[in-house]
Amino acid sequence: MNSHLKQILNRRYFLQGAAASGIALLVVAN
Repeated sequence: MNSHLKQILNRRYFLQGAAASGIALLVVAN
């Protein structure tokens, strides 16, 4: 697998996870 493509996919999944955890933290805080 192309390492550059893997980096892009990993970054996309990481950002989605960060957004999901951030929303969860906001819900818990409220």
